[in-house]
Amino acid sequence: MTYSYALVAGQGTADFGRRRVPIKVVWPVSDSNAATEVSINESSLESVDDSIGAAKVDSLCSRAIAELEEYRNLAPGWDGYHALPFDPELVSRAEDVCYEIVGSLRSGRIEPQEITPGPASDGSLDIQVVVGRNEVILSLYPDQENVTIYTRRDHNENEAVSTLGAGKLEQLLSWLAS
Repeated sequence: MTYSYALVAGQGTADFGRRRVPIKVVWPVSDSNAATEVSINESSLESVDDSIGAAKVDSLCSRAIAELEEYRNLAPGWDGYHALPFDPELVSRAEDVCYEIVGSLRSGRIEPQEITPGPASDGSLDIQVVVGRNEVILSLYPDQENVTIYTRRDHNENEAVSTLGAGKLEQLLSWLAS
């Protein structure tokens, strides 16, 4: 479907069905108030939506990775009590999981509200992903391949221990978006 609008040079928004898209129209002509007709097809809008969604996911991932990097430098007792420092290999593994999450989110066109790491005083690391009212928390532990997977949808909560191999992460993220 193609939408056509008569536009005047300047900035504003255009309505495309249920979407409002910011636009800027510039003409290199002396009469900047002259109107012209612009056509935008729906596939262009999908491309804009995909780019915005991918940028949001990338931004959330960048913040999560930056926070995980900070955990590398935390000293014993970082919580004010007896917290263990973080194993650098565990931090690297958590970063790898974040990158895998982002790849799966982007390929599934899923836009999360949050991708948040969290430290625990026992030396484990959590990665929380929230989509709408659904949540997945992956708890990674030093020297263990298994992760604890906590899921919540509305008031239904589940916890299981598993590995992230064989499409498990994609399955969890698909569940988040459903």
